[in-house]
Amino acid sequence: MKQSKNNHNGESSGNQTNDPLSSTLSERERKTLHSSYVQAGIKWMGMLHGISSAVAEMKNGLLVVTVTLPESYSKPVKDEMFIRILKNCREWNCLEMERRMRRLYLIVYSDKGKAGFMVRSDEMDNEEFVQRAREIREFGKTRKLLYDRIYEREEVMGM
Repeated sequence: MKQSKNNHNGESSGNQTNDPLSSTLSERERKTLHSSYVQAGIKWMGMLHGISSAVAEMKNGLLVVTVTLPESYSKPVKDEMFIRILKNCREWNCLEMERRMRRLYLIVYSDKGKAGFMVRSDEMDNEEFVQRAREIREFGKTRKLLYDRIYEREEVMGM
């Protein structure tokens, strides 16, 4: 019996005949896209500003991306910044997301803690370091929805 190819690594899918350009990401594809997104700039946003963002899932062409801002972050944040980082990450093209995604659902939260921080070790005493580490450990446990928005494919591609 002929086996179909199911992903970019050439793994076969057994007797399934899944379309390699499915509008649903497998868990492995989602993790790959998320990792690439983080490496493309989200990691730095976490270290410098305490902001977190993640590729949560994609089913039936709806790509879900979450963003969590620390309550202490006072600068305006534009959705386009996260979308541009996503579109410019290495795996966006490898996974042919431009063809697979139909809509993007962006969910934005606030949180009391921070996703991360970056300082020179000689600029911080132990007590301050412990306090910041606590904020990171608690991050995500006090999330509150700020807003959510659905972007059509054309809007995303135009950013």
